[in-house]
Amino acid sequence: MFIDTGKAYMLRRHSCFLARLLNIIDKMSRNLGRDPYTREVLTKIRAWGHGHKMLKLAHALGLIERYEDILVRGKSKIRVVFNKITKLGYMLLQIYKLLNKEDEETENNNDDDD
Repeated sequence: MFIDTGKAYMLRRHSCFLARLLNIIDKMSRNLGRDPYTREVLTKIRAWGHGHKMLKLAHALGLIERYEDILVRGKSKIRVVFNKITKLGYMLLQIYKLLNKEDEETENNNDDDD
């Protein structure tokens, strides 16, 4: 798989926020039993302007898939954009979780040495 240098730079520059975003989308998908729509994700991360830019960046990098559908709430029907993590996004999320786990173990070991 090849990522051009511009996308690689954007991924490296925003990797922490993108990993957090993917983690939130993953948890919301599991809790809701469906893919979360954009307003739900932005409300959860509490970053409307920057968060929307990061959703678009994640889509451009191939980490999430964004698709329009109709959400039925009672008698009303709302057209929304849903966000679904791609295979590449899940790979990045797994790497992030492994690195985070190693950091926690390292911190715990350093605390024991004191």
